[in-house]
Amino acid sequence: MSRLHKSLTPRQWVRTRQAILERDDWRCRACGAYGNEVDHVRPLHKGGDPWEPANLQTLCRSCHIAKTARENRRPMTPAESRWRMLVAKSLAEEEAFE
Repeated sequence: MSRLHKSLTPRQWVRTRQAILERDDWRCRACGAYGNEVDHVRPLHKGGDPWEPANLQTLCRSCHIAKTARENRRPMTPAESRWRMLVAKSLAEEEAFE
């Protein structure tokens, strides 16, 4: 949990979280499945408002993990990018022979 998340007081967060879950009918905004996690649409470390209902959404565990991973992904270095292209080309050539 980040320093910014720790600033959310437990009592205030419990009330806000419950209101967001009820607003979204306990449904994941990404996939429509049952959701019980509240996510900041714009992350706190990128200036998102921790209490603004428009910046909060219900997500299922799977979608929340995937969204957080995307947000924390760093850009590839040029070497990583070249390696990725070589692997993709190799796999495409391999599939062509099958």
